[in-house]
Amino acid sequence: MAACGKQVAIYPAPNAGAPIVYLPVAAGMGDDVLQCCRDPGCPPFTLVAIGGLDWNRELSVWPCDAITATSEPFAGEAAAFLHELTHKIIPTIEAPLAAPPRLRAIAGYSLAGLFALWACCKTDLFSRAASVSGSLWFPGFAEYLDENLPQGALDVAYLSLGKKEHKTPNRMMREVLADTKRCEQTLQDRGAKTLFERNPGNHFSEPALRSAKGIAWMLAQ
Repeated sequence: MAACGKQVAIYPAPNAGAPIVYLPVAAGMGDDVLQCCRDPGCPPFTLVAIGGLDWNRELSVWPCDAITATSEPFAGEAAAFLHELTHKIIPTIEAPLAAPPRLRAIAGYSLAGLFALWACCKTDLFSRAASVSGSLWFPGFAEYLDENLPQGALDVAYLSLGKKEHKTPNRMMREVLADTKRCEQTLQDRGAKTLFERNPGNHFSEPALRSAKGIAWMLAQ
C-alpha cells in the first residue's frame, strides 16, 4: 500500500494479536529481513516495512553536516516522518486488525536505527526497539538519549555494530563504538533489558541478517 508518499509492505502474522514491528527499509529489504527471521526461529510477528524514504532527510534527527565531501548533508526532518508514522501509517495499518498487537516495536538499520531510538524519546507507542548498526555516532545523540529517554520507556532494546565499523578515519563515524556503549548504558539505566551485539564485518555487511537477528532477540524476550 502507499501512505504519505511511502511504500508500505505488510507481512501479516498468522495469529491475531501477534507483535508488530515497524521497520524503515531500503528498497526490497523487507522481503530479505522476513526470510532471515525464519532462520533463527523468530517468534511469529507482523512486519511492516516502510520504503520510499529519503534517508538523509527523513531519518536524520536534526541537521548535520555531510560526512564526506561528496555526500549530502543531513536535513534533520525526522520529526515530520515520525508524525506520519504515528498519526497516519500506524492507525491505517492497525485499524483492520482482529485484535490489537500484543506489543509494538520499532527497528532500523543505520540511520533508521538512530531514528528508532530517537522515536522512543518522542512517543510511547513502542515498547521495544532495535538499533542495528545504528548511526549512533550522530553528533549529540548519545547525550540527547541520556537526557530525554523517559524511565521505563522501553521494556527491551537491542543494539549492534559490525566489529570494523569504528575503524574509520571519518572523524564522526569513528566514535560509533563509544557512542553505542553510552546509549547501551542509558537504556539499561532506564530499565530496558538490553543486548549489545558485535557482528563480523563493517557497516555494510549482511544488513538483512543483522536486522533479523535484532528483531528475533527483541521479540523473544
